[in-house]
Amino acid sequence: MRESKIFGKVIIATLAIVFISGVFSNSLAWTWSELKSPKKNDPTYFDKKANQTERLVAGSRAPDFKIKLFHSGEATLDSYRGKVLILNFWATWCLPCRKEIPYLEEAFAQNKNAGLVILGINYLQKREKIKKFLEKTPITFPIAMDRQGEVAKAYDVLALPKSIAIDANGNIAYTHTGLLDKNTINEWFRRLAQDKRTD
Repeated sequence: MRESKIFGKVIIATLAIVFISGVFSNSLAWTWSELKSPKKNDPTYFDKKANQTERLVAGSRAPDFKIKLFHSGEATLDSYRGKVLILNFWATWCLPCRKEIPYLEEAFAQNKNAGLVILGINYLQKREKIKKFLEKTPITFPIAMDRQGEVAKAYDVLALPKSIAIDANGNIAYTHTGLLDKNTINEWFRRLAQDKRTD
């Protein structure tokens, strides 16, 4: 009888340890692989999870990249040298991303002839998925496909949408995680275009 009670206590203690270990490991389980499989029904998911500490700071050199464009060809950081470049990381399932597209479109139409380039970098999605979205939501600025998430990782993308302004010399100027409004885009461009003229 006594041995049975001891055995029972051992079983309970073992189960408790397993449970606590599971909770602890789950609390630390947010990794890059989780970013690849977001909870699509929760538009605030990334905002809740994102680590707000940025490795990219204003004035630092923007990481170089080479990425396929949706329509044809490739894009690199050097291909936009001399222009004000805004990288916008997005996905079709991301509600804030979809909401800010008209703002990006309007800012691009207003400033493209003055040297603004917006590169919309789709995060991880297949070409067919992007194609269906663009058929319903035409976008005039170039779209690129980050199928492996390599460019997103280089630019510390831990939440969508994320926008990064790069000056004409290829340096980080501004970063913003979350919905970006038209006024902010225009202000970024105004300041960077002015800096370009004074160089």
